[in-house]
Amino acid sequence: MRQPSKAEARGLAPRLIDSDLFDLRCRGLTPVAALVAPIRLCPDLTYAIFVDGRIEAMGGYYPVDEATACPWVLSSKDMGAEPFVVSRLIKMNMKQCSFDILYNYVPAENRQSQRMIRHFGFTLGWPTEFGGTPYLTFVRRRVDNE
Repeated sequence: MRQPSKAEARGLAPRLIDSDLFDLRCRGLTPVAALVAPIRLCPDLTYAIFVDGRIEAMGGYYPVDEATACPWVLSSKDMGAEPFVVSRLIKMNMKQCSFDILYNYVPAENRQSQRMIRHFGFTLGWPTEFGGTPYLTFVRRRVDNE
């Protein structure tokens, strides 16, 4: 894992898994914008996963305030087939996370992402919507012994 370049992020954009593309469309974001903006806005909180030198996933945190951030991960079709690799790397990254509260939203129909979100210790919460599509909030509070 390391910080990606903008060129690497642009290279990942056309290879994102369908569920990530759907999520971005609902939020009114293009894949390139969603991947390049965090490098510009919060580079120290953005990471990439590479397999054989090729970028296969990106993730990170958008700070809301000192204690709160929105975690995110976008994966390639190839990496989507390797959920255990993604899971292990995300867990490593979460252990280094300094925020007390993490929250974001997941499409209500995306059961696979919801299972992974629960696996990471998040609680699925109240419903909302983006672009007319139902979403669920997910939240995780830091545990002192982490």
